[in-house]
Amino acid sequence: MAPVPTITLPQRRSPGFTLIELMVAVTVMAILALLIVTMVAQVRKTAERTVCASNLRQWGSALNAYATDNRGLIPCTSKIWNILRYPSALWQSGPHCTDTDEFSIPRLIDYMPTLGETSVVIDGQTYLRTAGPWACPASRSSKTWSPVITEWGNSYFHIQYAFYGQVERWRDSTTRPEELTDRRLSADRILMNDLTWRFTGVQRDNLWVVNHMDGAFPNPGPPPIQGANTLMGDGRVEWRDRRRFPPALLHAGTPDGAYVVTSNDDRFYF
Repeated sequence: MAPVPTITLPQRRSPGFTLIELMVAVTVMAILALLIVTMVAQVRKTAERTVCASNLRQWGSALNAYATDNRGLIPCTSKIWNILRYPSALWQSGPHCTDTDEFSIPRLIDYMPTLGETSVVIDGQTYLRTAGPWACPASRSSKTWSPVITEWGNSYFHIQYAFYGQVERWRDSTTRPEELTDRRLSADRILMNDLTWRFTGVQRDNLWVVNHMDGAFPNPGPPPIQGANTLMGDGRVEWRDRRRFPPALLHAGTPDGAYVVTSNDDRFYF
């Protein structure tokens, strides 16, 4: 009698993943997660730049309206402690708001009513509100209250934008005064821009405060700048990317390729 042939049935594969399949799946999910995070971060940055540009356009509209009512003249960049020009200083109250033509809330409030909501009092101390056209949404310091600073009967805030007006009165403080706005608005001159500020005094050398940046804040620098929005005299807002801010030149503080406004021991760049 012939032997009965043995039939080998195919073995069923056990449900589940092999180690290689599991590693492939984990890798794919990690890549997808990275792509999503990158996309979300890019969308957030784009949104912040858009809001920031909108803030500067509000300033542009207000300053254009102010100039129309004042024989074409605009305010001058604030001079604090009667010595230094500080592009980020906005006078709140005191003689500087009435006895000078400097950048101040009382001078501009009729053209930008939201300036009436600039400050808030907490435990008896006045602070700058962290929301409004004076605050850049991309700033790492936007959640840090900026206290009002009192100076000989005057008070002012440091806002998160820099205002450049009547530069001929303080041209010795800057390397390129011809690029900043003089007494009258000009389409090819810069009126305001995102704060890009380096403290250079004793015990605070290279401490950067920048609106649009990556990395730690404040940054020992030169910081990884994303770029900056710039308001021109005709109301246009231009985005200037990181290529306009060569780190080596910023660090050195040279005027070649990097614009520098100096005020005593502090430097404003863009």
